Formats: sequence, structure tokens, C-alpha cells
Amino acid sequence: MWETTRAQLQMAQDDQLDLHTLPQGVMTFLLEAQADGKVEIRSEVGLGTMLDPRVGLGSRVLKGSSKQFVRADNDALILYHAPDRSCSDECTLC
Repeated sequence: MWETTRAQLQMAQDDQLDLHTLPQGVMTFLLEAQADGKVEIRSEVGLGTMLDPRVGLGSRVLKGSSKQFVRADNDALILYHAPDRSCSDECTLC
């Protein structure tokens, strides 16, 4: 397991992988929101932690990542944004 993590971190540092982290419960609610046609949820989860963009990197594991799935809300909450669900032409799951 640790070798996989090291390999993923190295790939992210080499710009071969866009690496993000989100709380497990937030991911569950984001999937549920996507099923309802929504793309983001507001939550207190992660306030004052590395996930809070006012304090840390947000969802990004490394500074170089171009995407961000977390942003600060005006009400001292965090807005978690779901990644795009679109599939490529080769996708057999859609």
C-alpha cells in the first residue's frame, strides 16, 4: 500500500496525476448531490484544517494542481464541488 502511495505522489509531482483529497462523508454527500443534479454542497466539515482554503491547500495534495474542489463560503463554511462526471467516448460505463 505504501509503495502505491509513494508512486502516486511521485506521479503527481511529475505532473502525470492530479491528486486530491476530500473527507469520506463529504464524498458520499457529493455523490448523492450529483444524483439530484447538484454540483456542490456546503459543510462545516474541514473548517480550520488543510482542506479549508483559508488555512491550507483545499482539495489539492500538491501546490501545482490546477483544479480545486473546495472553496471558502462567506458564512464560514466550505463549498465542496463535485468533479465533472462526463465520460470519454471509450467509456463503457456510461
